[in-house]
Amino acid sequence: MKTKATEVEIERRLILAKQRLVTAGKTSPSIIAICHEAKISRAYVYASYPEIVLRLKDPSKDQRILEMQERIEQLEAKNLVLKKENAILARVCLELKLSLSKLISEPQSPRKKRIT
Repeated sequence: MKTKATEVEIERRLILAKQRLVTAGKTSPSIIAICHEAKISRAYVYASYPEIVLRLKDPSKDQRILEMQERIEQLEAKNLVLKKENAILARVCLELKLSLSKLISEPQSPRKKRIT
């Protein structure tokens, strides 16, 4: 089953398609051409992501958007690592708490005095 692309993925595909068209010599590609290059329905883009259409019409933001999306992906990956580490630490804390409660509940034997 195909998963639905997120807004970030859609925008990334559109910006990359626009960059390919510009590299191929089209100085100001239309939204229709960009959508065609990205293999995304123009009607879908206009209906679902009108803000992306506005950003595509302003070429000065293309590189900045790609950089921000890349940074978001890096932070999401780091967040996953931190969540795993946090789960491990939580497990260790529970184990330590259990060990401590066992030690507290055990009767303590009297200590023998050392003769010096």
